[in-house]
Amino acid sequence: GGAGLSIEQSADVALQSVFTQEGLDNFGFMQKLPQRVKDAYAGYEPTRSYGLIVNHLQQPHFHTDTGLQERLTLLYYANLYWDKDWGGETIFTDDRVDEVIYTSRLVPGRIVLFDSKIPHKPSTPSAKADAFRLTFVINLIFRKNVHAFFSFC
Repeated sequence: GGAGLSIEQSADVALQSVFTQEGLDNFGFMQKLPQRVKDAYAGYEPTRSYGLIVNHLQQPHFHTDTGLQERLTLLYYANLYWDKDWGGETIFTDDRVDEVIYTSRLVPGRIVLFDSKIPHKPSTPSAKADAFRLTFVINLIFRKNVHAFFSFC
């Protein structure tokens, strides 16, 4: 956490607000997800959820959400408006953080579901951005077998 850090020392720390399981349930976010997203994480249950706020002063680093097997991360871009020139995309790399394997542009309302072991980071938004980069993250753990096949266009 960033407790006790000065503004200068905390340039790489985003503002974060953690939800309890009860808070997540009361928020109702999971219930409002499209069915195809719910189907994609069938058998998984939330272990942690939090909101993140990032601005142009922060310098995010590549990280994984966990090194453990059978974990997913659901990333929701919560901004209602975001200009494509403001940056703020999420960059995903190979395991050694040598090659970019995917970049998800920040599109309001977009949901990205990925293996929590994949290194990633948000890019710093432009200083010209009229808003903070807002995301809602849910870490999921596999709890039960579900037999299903998925095909996304």
